[in-house]
Amino acid sequence: MFSKPRQHTAELVWQAVGGIVKSSMSMELLKGCAEIVKKEKDGERTVDTMVATNLELAAKAADNTLRSDRFEAHLVTLVGTLQAENSHSRAFGFLVMRSLLERMSGAHQVEVANKALDALDLEQLPSLDDLAADESLEDAVKPETIGKAVVVKPSSKTTLAWLQVGVIAAIAKVPQPLNKTIDWFKDQDTMSRDAGDLYVSAIRKLYGVLNNSGTVPSLALGLLQILFASLKSDVLSFLAGIWTSDVTELQRLQTLALLQATAFLEAHVQEADGIDFQTILPALLAALHGSNAQSRLAALECLKRLQIVSQSKLTQVYKFDLIYGQNSEDLQYLDQADLQRYLEALLSHSDHFENDGAYLPAFHGQHLTKAPGDKKKDSEYRKRVLCYLLSHVNALSSTNMQITLLQSIGAVTNKAKLQLLLPTVQRLLRPNQSHHENLLLELLRSFNESASKDLNDSSKPFWKVYTDLLHHYLRPDTSEVSRNVLAGSLEKGLYAKLDASRQVELCKVFLKLCSEDASLQRFCKQLLTNILNEVPVIVGLLDFYSPSSHVGERASKRAKTSESSEQYSIRELSFLVEILGTKPLPGSIELISHLLQVLNSIVQNLSPTEAEINYTEQLLMSAVETAANGVSDILNLSPTAIRVDVLVELIRVTENPATFHQALLLMSNLTRLAPESVLHNVMPVFTFMGSNVFHRDDSYSFSVVQKTIDGIVPVMVSSLKKAHANPLDLWASSKDFLHVFTDAVNHIPRHRRTKFFTHLVDVLGTQDFLAPVSMLLVEKVANRVARQTGQDAQSPLELPVSLVNNAPLPIRIPSLVAILEEAQRLISRSVQPEKNVPIFLSPSSEADAHTATSPLKRRAQSLILFVGSTFTSPLPKSATTAAHPDLIVKGLVALATQDLPETHQDVIKTSLVALDRLLNVLSALDFIRSVSSMMDIDDERIRAGALDLLSKRLPNVSDAARQEASPNVVRILANIKAILNKKQTESAVTIASLKALAAIASSMEPSEQGALADLVPVLLAIIEKGEHQTEAWAVLLPLSKQLGPRIIPHFRTVVQQSVKALKQENTDVVYATLQALLASIPTFWSMPEVLAVLMLYINDTASASPSMPVLVKALTKRISAKVLLPSILDLWSKLQVSPNDRELAVFFEIVSRTLRSADRPAILETLRALFKMFVDGLTILKPGQEMEDNLIMAFRELVVKLNETAFRPLFRRLYDWAFAADTVNLDHQIVFIHLYAGLQDYFKNLMNPYMSFLLAPFSEILASYASGSSTNHDLWQATVSSLNRSFINDDGGFWRDDKLRAISTSLIQQVGICVKQQFNEDKPLLKETLVSLVEGVNDDALLKTINLNILMHTRSEEAQVRLFALVCSEALWQSHGNKLLGFVAETATFIAECGEDENDMVVKESFRLKDAVERIAGKIDGL
Repeated sequence: MFSKPRQHTAELVWQAVGGIVKSSMSMELLKGCAEIVKKEKDGERTVDTMVATNLELAAKAADNTLRSDRFEAHLVTLVGTLQAENSHSRAFGFLVMRSLLERMSGAHQVEVANKALDALDLEQLPSLDDLAADESLEDAVKPETIGKAVVVKPSSKTTLAWLQVGVIAAIAKVPQPLNKTIDWFKDQDTMSRDAGDLYVSAIRKLYGVLNNSGTVPSLALGLLQILFASLKSDVLSFLAGIWTSDVTELQRLQTLALLQATAFLEAHVQEADGIDFQTILPALLAALHGSNAQSRLAALECLKRLQIVSQSKLTQVYKFDLIYGQNSEDLQYLDQADLQRYLEALLSHSDHFENDGAYLPAFHGQHLTKAPGDKKKDSEYRKRVLCYLLSHVNALSSTNMQITLLQSIGAVTNKAKLQLLLPTVQRLLRPNQSHHENLLLELLRSFNESASKDLNDSSKPFWKVYTDLLHHYLRPDTSEVSRNVLAGSLEKGLYAKLDASRQVELCKVFLKLCSEDASLQRFCKQLLTNILNEVPVIVGLLDFYSPSSHVGERASKRAKTSESSEQYSIRELSFLVEILGTKPLPGSIELISHLLQVLNSIVQNLSPTEAEINYTEQLLMSAVETAANGVSDILNLSPTAIRVDVLVELIRVTENPATFHQALLLMSNLTRLAPESVLHNVMPVFTFMGSNVFHRDDSYSFSVVQKTIDGIVPVMVSSLKKAHANPLDLWASSKDFLHVFTDAVNHIPRHRRTKFFTHLVDVLGTQDFLAPVSMLLVEKVANRVARQTGQDAQSPLELPVSLVNNAPLPIRIPSLVAILEEAQRLISRSVQPEKNVPIFLSPSSEADAHTATSPLKRRAQSLILFVGSTFTSPLPKSATTAAHPDLIVKGLVALATQDLPETHQDVIKTSLVALDRLLNVLSALDFIRSVSSMMDIDDERIRAGALDLLSKRLPNVSDAARQEASPNVVRILANIKAILNKKQTESAVTIASLKALAAIASSMEPSEQGALADLVPVLLAIIEKGEHQTEAWAVLLPLSKQLGPRIIPHFRTVVQQSVKALKQENTDVVYATLQALLASIPTFWSMPEVLAVLMLYINDTASASPSMPVLVKALTKRISAKVLLPSILDLWSKLQVSPNDRELAVFFEIVSRTLRSADRPAILETLRALFKMFVDGLTILKPGQEMEDNLIMAFRELVVKLNETAFRPLFRRLYDWAFAADTVNLDHQIVFIHLYAGLQDYFKNLMNPYMSFLLAPFSEILASYASGSSTNHDLWQATVSSLNRSFINDDGGFWRDDKLRAISTSLIQQVGICVKQQFNEDKPLLKETLVSLVEGVNDDALLKTINLNILMHTRSEEAQVRLFALVCSEALWQSHGNKLLGFVAETATFIAECGEDENDMVVKESFRLKDAVERIAGKIDGL
């Protein structure tokens, strides 16, 4: 830097710098500086020339800094020089900084200004002589003025001060960043590095510095004027941010800011410009609520100006939807009448505001609270003002101002408060969200009784937010004040106005808090004691916390253990009954009954040895006694109304003396209310009940065998029947009698045995004794049967088989069923001998009774095998209807489905063999009827086995039999529905039901469709639960195919569940179900279903199954366009909110498919909306995105369905969108040209007439590249490519010579542009375009012009341009040499010139061009 003291030193330095600056990267900031210095010769420098040189050097250094790739590093260096110790370096740094600030713009300028202010680190302006009265600030801070001081006295403090003032003046002129919405109210500690926040921060710093500079008032005032001039209309917003700030440095400037705001408003009063300043009113209210009296006076002055302004006609709102930056969109505004009324009310209390900074809440409490006699007009006004203030609370980013406004309306009670404040409350609940405690308290106070209606409304989010608040702020680490605010609101009326269900839920929250944290117990207990008074609420809580609601019922006679209590925590119930036991309770029989029910549940389900259990029992009895004391004597009370038996059981099982005594006392007390019940239940304490077991051991002499059967047997049977009505008792009593005959079987001749026993059974009574006689005969050979297999095992059973088969079928079937029942009893006795199940074939002796497990199993197995052996031929169809062979099927299925130990698995195998034999001789109708009857058995194992059989055998049933069995299948379906509807069903029977259902659905008959349709919601419920989904979907698939319209009521749910399932896992059966619905009922698909499938496809494209595109393709083909098109439009409205390139690409693929399948009338009906969708999509689209090709393809499908009349306006609007907008948007132009190119590729020459719209824009675009004003490669490529398509597609109808002449010049100019802009990859495109251009030219003059214009580029100074021009010319001669034949001479001249070019490549290319010309015109050397 030049100065008088160091002029010669500077000269020498610059001489040295001039020699090394070109080769040194470290001195890139000084590039060009040495040349500036050389302008002046040594010894000719004056003060003025040195000033000018210094300023030029600073400007050049600033320019170099801006252009440098290392801008940030240079900026750090520059900022550091502002604090350098060397006065020359520091002064030069200030000059460069000021020049840099004046040259920059936007966010970078704001950032540099902030760094400069930080480097200055000033609290006030530096010490200077203030401006003289006739001295202007502009002259004082001119670069030339300060530069002169730098030259004359570079080390002077005054010079440094003026340098600092110059930089401050430059900062004051920094404008707001473009395209940034400024929030002037933002708290300083929440500022980000965003340009808008940096600007606010810098202006606040500068404002503080200038207003602290009382020693130089004129200078400070001048700089303030510069600052305010740069802020323009934002001055008032900026000042409001000052007087509402909680920053200490700014708080002392509040009054000054308000006075300056007053002056601002006064100016607008004088101008009468009709601006409504209501957006600044909340900030003035915050000032009125402050403690500074002077600030309040200044705020009142502002309010007076606002009132004056409000009296005139208002035309616009100050900072409409901008006052708080991006958060201003949801602000509510007052109309002029409400604003006038509100301002008038405020100013009518100006004396109070002037003297009392806390008066604003009282004013709002009076002015905004609805009075009983208010008219509707007044009430609406108060609500509008309140909503206006609350909307500002929501929008504000300043916590301090939010608190102030909320405090000012704290006394106002209105349901609108919570409704409007809900977004702000929800922000508090966000994770890691910090908040001011006072703001939290004010928001919590909005949950008062006025909000009860919203809290009770389950369709609104208020209750969820409220409970979240309780969980969030009722914690040990939260403020006690916030807890008290929540409790106070409940106690003062909020709880009383809540619904009973809400009250119960609220009490559950507090009880849970009691159990989870000891520090909150006192608070929650006290609160519940105060609010818990209603019987329905207490009853609801008792029912919820009762152990019977959480612990499963135990089997009777099982000893109580602590196992159940390990799964159930009694703590919350203990806290509840502790509260109930220590407070007055309403006298209520219902309450007493529920208290006793809970006590009974504890006694039955929990261990009485635990101290907490005993304590809870005692508290419950105390609560019962308290409630009973409040009940007056009730006449005609039912003995069962108060269950004293609960106390009796408690006395029986308790080991705690205190509990025992208290129970006795309570029984005494309850005698007054239920005397009969007490007396009736006292007796069981002293008595015991048992069970009767009947075993008869009558014996008969073996001599009875010799007596005549006809004379004795009937008398014996008659006697037995009179004594024993139960068949098993009858058999047991007659067993010894029957043994006389069966034991002698081996003594009877073989050929007479069958006849003998047949006669014996006839005399005994076939219906009653066929079964026991047969069983005793089987018992005789049981050991042999167990040791043999196959046909050998059948031989010993020939006699009992013959005996049974001789009986009529209606008697034979019940007898065989009875035999199977005995087999079941034998197995039960064998597996669980301790249960002592009564059996007919009991062990023969006491010793055998303890070791008879294996004999019992052998007997059971023999009986089962015997039953199977009786079916050797098909049963006559006529007899089976009345005989019910299905009963045998039931019995065998029951045996085959038992859960037996490993040692008894052969019993199951035998049962299956017998069942298989029976089914082989049973008709399909009887089999299905058997399954139907088995479904009526209340045994899930049997049901599961029957259904499993059905699922395996039903597919083999013939069509005729299947149709005949349809009524039975319908009954089976009803039972399956009942099974699936049960809340507690074993997994096995559920799976078996679903498999059977799938078999039925696959072969359904028309009469079964109704029953199957009724099962659809059941299947959907199973899918919803998440269990057995695979089996349920396997059923839904055939139902979806074959039910047709019957599935319509459940269609929407099926689709919803399908979409939900596909979101979790790609399953082919689900895709198949949706395709089946599309095929069976395509006309019932509506928008929600279509949207669900499409959203699934869009969101999960990456992981979707290959079946998904097939499904979407089918959907777009089968569903009506009247449904699809609105669905697509609705889907678009959701996707465009947060556009995603991949999702939009998939979306427009769907649009393309839809439009391809849609009919033209449907498209025309929604054409306006469809076109808007495409315009919005094009607006979102950025060139090169994935969605671009799909969008263009979709638009092409739309155009295919349109005629010329419909399409032309759309094209015109798209053209206006791209080229006729107020501002140039290159992306729009590129996208439009790509779209047009897509249409050109499809419609070919049909699109050329529309080129008339684009001819002028294309010419301008090409001209802009020629002039150097445009450099965008994509736009250039799109334009040239579109022109090339148009030339190629043209049939001579559009591109006539006049249009070709108009475009040719601009197009040929691109030869040089293509090289200069390094569009190397697009050189072939330009060459091809020029060839296509010449193809359509018929005018020789135009051909000559084109040829010469291209050849003229061979005289360019750049070798690459010359080379490319020759390449293009060669292409023209190769393609259109005959057309150019008349221009050989002039072409030869250029070829000769290029042949002597200094660049070898140019020379080689000239030879190629020469060869091309000579192929057409012959040798040209002599031309």
